[in-house]
Amino acid sequence: MTNDPQSDGGALQPTKGQAIRFDPLNPGANVIDLGSLTQEQQNALVMEYMRGTLDINKRAAQMHVDVGAFKNMLDVMATKTRELAAQENTSVTMSHTQETSVGKTEVIMGNTAQAASGRLTRTMAGERNLTWVYVVLGVVTLLVLVSIFVRH
Repeated sequence: MTNDPQSDGGALQPTKGQAIRFDPLNPGANVIDLGSLTQEQQNALVMEYMRGTLDINKRAAQMHVDVGAFKNMLDVMATKTRELAAQENTSVTMSHTQETSVGKTEVIMGNTAQAASGRLTRTMAGERNLTWVYVVLGVVTLLVLVSIFVRH
């Protein structure tokens, strides 16, 4: 192990009596003295720190990919909306809903009153329309109740 604090990009390699810095961009902040730990405990702590750093980098990369894909999708939607809206007597409403590592995003574009309202219908938001299920269940319940009363 080395005593050079910058040898691994900011986190100190612990040796007896040293400290580990958890925020390489802000020296002096979040410093934990490892001097009271055994070498094995220090190594385990550094390993856990490095796993956390890898997880953060992985999540950041995934978010970057998701944001790039979303930007491309918005560009395509905007272009198609402009093209279709430019045609005479054409109304267009486009919607898109997605959930990614960044969060849930709902987009509506177009030249219609629906698009101007900025509100997605439940179907546009990706929710299922279960009205028919409720109607069927109501009819079945009604038929069961009628058959029970007719028998008595």
